[in-house]
Amino acid sequence: MYKFIVAVGFSMLLGNGVAVAADYDTGFKFFQIGEYKAALAEWVPLAEQGDVVAQNSLGALYKFGLGVTQNAKTAVKWYSLAAEQGDAAGQYGLGTMYANGEGVPVNKQTALKWYALAAEQGDADAQFNLGVMYHQGQGVLENDETAVKWYTLAAQQGLAEAQANLGVMYQHGNGIPKDIDRAYMWFNIGAYGGSDFGARNKQALDKKMNSAKRTRLQELSNNCLASGYKDC
Repeated sequence: MYKFIVAVGFSMLLGNGVAVAADYDTGFKFFQIGEYKAALAEWVPLAEQGDVVAQNSLGALYKFGLGVTQNAKTAVKWYSLAAEQGDAAGQYGLGTMYANGEGVPVNKQTALKWYALAAEQGDADAQFNLGVMYHQGQGVLENDETAVKWYTLAAQQGLAEAQANLGVMYQHGNGIPKDIDRAYMWFNIGAYGGSDFGARNKQALDKKMNSAKRTRLQELSNNCLASGYKDC
């Protein structure tokens, strides 16, 4: 559900006009209090008129079975309509359906295609998923340098999972020169952002360091965060 809420927030900022945004907002208020059927009633007419925000929202309702009988094929329908209009959230949503085989057969290559389109528009979750696919060779030849590229872009947007995975790449020198200090920094930042994986990896490195080095690497992490990820 995190992705759904974030997609809604950014899409409303972009907007399709004051009247449409206001109508959508009515449905979103219903959604926030758990009145999913009421939200559905507000969003269906907008989605049928081609509004990508409403289409994505319907995709999420059907994917998770909120206010409707869970139906992955219908979720795919709505995500597809938004994705084909060039909407990054719709492209990401559709990518997840192909990646997981929800409503469509599993197709990693098609998932990669939709993730790439969303990632190129700056969608952090899509960038992270692309990093995973290139790192693991899912639907594409394994390429650690490309994985590092996408992990870095997502990490610089504050995505904790990407920050932790980027730490792994530095730790083992996968696709980038090995740098334990940078690995610790990204594990630390990822842990701060809520990544349990980052926290575990940071703790493992902690055991091999003295207090002076921990202090220095904490300062490195602080500088990275304070610079808005420009000095990392």
